[in-house]
Amino acid sequence: MKNKIIILALLAGIFTMQACKKQLDIPSRNSVEASLVLNNRAGVEAALTSVYAVLKSERLYGRDLFSVAEAMADVAFANGRSSRLLNENRNNNGANMANWTTSYGAINEINLTLAAINGIPDATSTDKTRWEGELKFLRALFYFDLVKNYAYIPTFVVATQEKGGVVITLKGFNNPDSAIAFRPARATIAESYAQIMSDIYAAMPLLPAAGRGGANASKYASKHALLALGSRVTLYQGNWVRADSFSTAAINLSGGIGAMTNTGNYVDGWRKADHPEAIFQVWYATLQENLGVNTSLAATHTTLAVPGVLTLPRQGQGDLVPNAFLLTQLGISGFT
Repeated sequence: MKNKIIILALLAGIFTMQACKKQLDIPSRNSVEASLVLNNRAGVEAALTSVYAVLKSERLYGRDLFSVAEAMADVAFANGRSSRLLNENRNNNGANMANWTTSYGAINEINLTLAAINGIPDATSTDKTRWEGELKFLRALFYFDLVKNYAYIPTFVVATQEKGGVVITLKGFNNPDSAIAFRPARATIAESYAQIMSDIYAAMPLLPAAGRGGANASKYASKHALLALGSRVTLYQGNWVRADSFSTAAINLSGGIGAMTNTGNYVDGWRKADHPEAIFQVWYATLQENLGVNTSLAATHTTLAVPGVLTLPRQGQGDLVPNAFLLTQLGISGFT
């Protein structure tokens, strides 16, 4: 009888473990197997939108690429209201940009999508051309933001401290095992910039001047955005002639995006959802997409609910503000 009880207990345990395993083995609601998505036009469009959405991350254009950079420079003061950005403002060891993981996740998605687009049965040649152009623009942008933050800029390299550029991969990984097995060395700084420029040049003939055009022109990749990005990349490279060429082409591009502001509408331009001068901007389609009252750009840099109105209840933290040096340089006085 004792043996029977033990056997029954063991069997019950086995069935319980199997049941638990089935309960735990549920499909992810936050991600999906690439092979299930990248097999039709709608799936590729969704994947492309997903990559654009990564740009809104706190680690990228949602906050850090602006705010952490300002905090680590000599133009801002972290007031300690919430303790955010204090370490960056003090330039403490290890307090810096952290866009590595976020950016490489997006690059992997780009690589998987690029590899799939030629096999999409319900896509037109126009679809495939646009997809390739937009994806290569985005890959160039992600790699540029990586190499700016994890390597010396080519015009200022300290030879004794230089560790190379960043990891360059044009292959996507669709399972953990292959990703773990991939252990590349960092490319050189020159190789990193060469890949960025390769994507820019490859995308140039694939995209119209105003991209998708209309109200969406500045929200997606375009030839105008490529020219602007090329001017910035070549400026970092120290290729002054090429930077001038890209900049001039962007300014003179026929059918491009945006219009110059003037002294009459300059300030108002910054308070519009779409800046009139914008060539490419990260798009927040709904209010719910913002990062909230703690880490959004507005919350990070001001406590005002309405510009210029000091009597309303405070919104946001206002953790990082211009310091006295910057205000003085701008001709602003009377601050305390």
